[in-house]
Amino acid sequence: MVRHHEALRLRFPVRGEEDGHARLAEVSEETLVRVLDLSATTADDRVTAIAEAMDRASAGLAPERGALVQATLVRFEDGNPGELWLTVHDLALDDRSWSIVLGDLNTAYRQCSAGEPVSLAAVATPLHSWARALAEQAHSDEMLDQAGVWLNRPSPTPLPVDHPPASTTRTPPATRSPRPC
Repeated sequence: MVRHHEALRLRFPVRGEEDGHARLAEVSEETLVRVLDLSATTADDRVTAIAEAMDRASAGLAPERGALVQATLVRFEDGNPGELWLTVHDLALDDRSWSIVLGDLNTAYRQCSAGEPVSLAAVATPLHSWARALAEQAHSDEMLDQAGVWLNRPSPTPLPVDHPPASTTRTPPATRSPRPC
């Protein structure tokens, strides 16, 4: 699945590193899938074990290393097939892309279950073609005409909070000018 969908193999450089463009990265299959064996845990301990596993999966996502996907195979009691949980960084998949990837995952699962080799349909729009079209649209006269509207919007009013943090390390983002892709 990761080999088939380029967006799942992107590496996003740290700000100021390289030229700022995302690149395709090599993904280690050994670190892509983790196994969480819950067969020997009690029901009470499972909640904690599951929460810890999901925290580890999320923490393991690192766009700067090309780690955008973490699969966790969860095994419950012996004899049960278990569950496959996917944790994917927002930079890799949007709502539309999730449905495509899950459809391909379902196809691959059915083929493997039937003892067949995995054969997925060709990607309809390769990532580089989509990115090129998006960049062209971003620099079109229509988009450039709209840029002023979006760049000159007033700052949003902060939402009220019940319990403000003692201190905050986040500062509002600086106003940025559009730059060429």
